[in-house]
Amino acid sequence: MTFKITYSTMTGQPETAEAFFPQLQMDRLPGGGLLVVDSSAYEVKILDPAGSVTGVVCRPIAPVVVDAPIRREMQEQRRKKAEEDFGGSELVLDPLMKAIEDMRFFAEVPVVTDVRAGWNGEIWVRRHGEEPVQEDGPIDVFSSDGTYVGTFDEAEFHWPGALGPDGLAAFIERDELGVQAVFVARLLSALRRATPSPGPAPQARQGRDSSCSGRR
Repeated sequence: MTFKITYSTMTGQPETAEAFFPQLQMDRLPGGGLLVVDSSAYEVKILDPAGSVTGVVCRPIAPVVVDAPIRREMQEQRRKKAEEDFGGSELVLDPLMKAIEDMRFFAEVPVVTDVRAGWNGEIWVRRHGEEPVQEDGPIDVFSSDGTYVGTFDEAEFHWPGALGPDGLAAFIERDELGVQAVFVARLLSALRRATPSPGPAPQARQGRDSSCSGRR
């Protein structure tokens, strides 16, 4: 989720906290191009190796406005996380809690939380969950030319840590002790289960001046 803590260069203590400010999301395409998301809108820019925009994959899904309930929920979520991580250290926890209390918020929740490029140039886009503070939401899959393949429900399919050749993907999971393990699976059958989304139809635009009907 788009949450950031800034630490003092003098004391090393937390100074400010920010939430929902758009973060640069990108992944490398085969051949040296890039997939880039740099706004709160559902717009995935396709860049060639020279950095020119050759297309945009998007959906007209408007970002959620950050209201008081969303702000409170994000602050409560971060307080719980801080207590889990630093509950035994008041020296760290106290300034962190103060930063969370004074947290700054962007005006809207970015639609896209991550983007991934497949081995053959497929485009994977993860949206936020049903609750805006949830990072893990539906996963949209597009072919390398921007054709919509389908959408995975977040309850049935986890976001891959990496995508490889021949439909292989690596997934990172944690056990009850927090120990990470990497699992590799083949996605060819899973891709056939990806279902069309009931939301607004995806769009693909080509060229530097590409734009979508969704908000920027």
